[in-house]
Amino acid sequence: MERVSPGSGGDVGREDTKYFESGLGSGLLGSLVMAAVFSTTIFAGVLGWIVAGIFVPLFIVGAIVALWELIRHKPMLVITDHGIRHQRFGYVPWTAVDHVWIRTDREGDQPITPIVVELNGTDPEFASTASLDIRLNNLSVSYESILKAMSEHNPQLIAWVH
Repeated sequence: MERVSPGSGGDVGREDTKYFESGLGSGLLGSLVMAAVFSTTIFAGVLGWIVAGIFVPLFIVGAIVALWELIRHKPMLVITDHGIRHQRFGYVPWTAVDHVWIRTDREGDQPITPIVVELNGTDPEFASTASLDIRLNNLSVSYESILKAMSEHNPQLIAWVH
């Protein structure tokens, strides 16, 4: 979690809370290591050249994508006094949010704990959507921390764990 100065002039003085995706650096490192490993197969003869010719470009592309994500480094979730911004569904003002809750569930053998943002239907941009899920898979923060930040930015927010 990283706290930064408010980006918009209408904030009441509280800093925006930003959550960044974790694991991008390991993707870059993994791509570079694999490129180095496969590039050593060049010395293994004709088969090594074939393997290197196929896989080295793929790992280089993976490294470039991971490096671009590190350079770009946009937060996955931003909570402000005015609403929520998520990479997947964009900006949702607090006026469009009815309440939030935590759904503890399983998807196969993996536990999932999304924060469900229930909408009140007043915002025409989200008229066809009743709720939005904020999954914590790529965030290195607990759902309790996110709920606490939401409550700090919007004290009238109703939130619970289901």
